[in-house]
Amino acid sequence: MRESLQTIGSLNGESARDLRTLPMFHRVSETTIRELNRQARWLDVREGAAIVLPGDLLDKVFFVTRGEFWFFAYTKEGKVVSLREAGVGSFIGEAALVGGCVANFAVEASVDSTIAAIKPAAILDLFAQDRELVLSILRSTVDREQILMEQVVELTTLDVSQRIRSELMRLCRKHARHDGSACIHPIPTHSDIARRIGTYREAVSRAMSHLQYAGIIIREDDRLVVPDIAKLAS
Repeated sequence: MRESLQTIGSLNGESARDLRTLPMFHRVSETTIRELNRQARWLDVREGAAIVLPGDLLDKVFFVTRGEFWFFAYTKEGKVVSLREAGVGSFIGEAALVGGCVANFAVEASVDSTIAAIKPAAILDLFAQDRELVLSILRSTVDREQILMEQVVELTTLDVSQRIRSELMRLCRKHARHDGSACIHPIPTHSDIARRIGTYREAVSRAMSHLQYAGIIIREDDRLVVPDIAKLAS
């Protein structure tokens, strides 16, 4: 359940309160970045707090400068279906730019996070002044569509074991080391992985146990080590 945005509180995220740090804005002019920062309402969001719920009117665009959020929806049977993640450099609520859209999904912080909330009118005004801002939004939207397409293909063509390996590979890319290994921290719960790939926690537990027995993954305290990413991918 969502905490009120007014009571989420500060998490000492001052270092994340600058949109110029985001790769998507590297080509945008300094004047535009300054105006975006001026228009932004900065929010520190605690793990588990929701910034969007089904039925909410999308009237702000959120830019993630720290942490990570995940999108999910509910089926008619009440099952939670994970749609995608939004990490640092992502934005949420772009439908607000066309106006009048109501969310049919929820967005929740998976870790303590910081976001910049900007009214769509401010962004649209800047579109007319800075072509690179338009292109940066379009590039990010296209990248996200490709990720969603990958998810659809995996759900329809891969079995549970293969989907788990694909999800672990995505995590490995975020936490890869120079020697071809990866150290995933924090470790996602089996329930989290199950939501992301559209299956049940028990199925994930069985598959993860098999991978541990084979030495493909190793659990060490609060981290998951993948000694050889190539072996996980094979």
